[in-house]
Amino acid sequence: MRKNFLRGIYLAVAAASTLALASDNLQVPKVAPELAKMDVWVGKWESQTQVMTTPYSQAASVTSEMTCTWSPNHGFILCDHLMHGLDGTSNSLSVYTYDEAGKTYKFFGVNKDDYPREVPMQVKGNVWSFGTEVQNQDKTIMFLTNDEFLSDKVMHFRTEFSEDNGRNWKELNQGELTKIG
Repeated sequence: MRKNFLRGIYLAVAAASTLALASDNLQVPKVAPELAKMDVWVGKWESQTQVMTTPYSQAASVTSEMTCTWSPNHGFILCDHLMHGLDGTSNSLSVYTYDEAGKTYKFFGVNKDDYPREVPMQVKGNVWSFGTEVQNQDKTIMFLTNDEFLSDKVMHFRTEFSEDNGRNWKELNQGELTKIG
């Protein structure tokens, strides 16, 4: 019995020594401050959106739920959306990342029943802006969304569109996200 007890102590000391040596050589990967800034998205959110009547939308009140989390290797924020509107419920996925070489934030979106898209994005302070252009018959329509984080639990957003190359902008929607978890 004493022999088993001593063997157990020896194994415990050997394991502890091995872990201590290994921990001296472990390095926590550096996370760029730009990536760390994306932490603001992490959590479970609810939103209320007022959609305006425009040539591209009809007036509506839309609610949604969004859950955002880091990808396992901490290179992307993944946001799963469920939107409840006039046409029922739709599901989409947003992916946010930072390109260290290009010094730019990137946004990718995938609607469950549509094609993926990459949208240029800028981050200035607590405002995340992204815009895109859509060809509609013979003209290009510009869309711009500003997401302003008022705190780590509240974000206001507004989407506008322009039919004249950005000279005049009209509101498409506005709303608020509230972090609930």
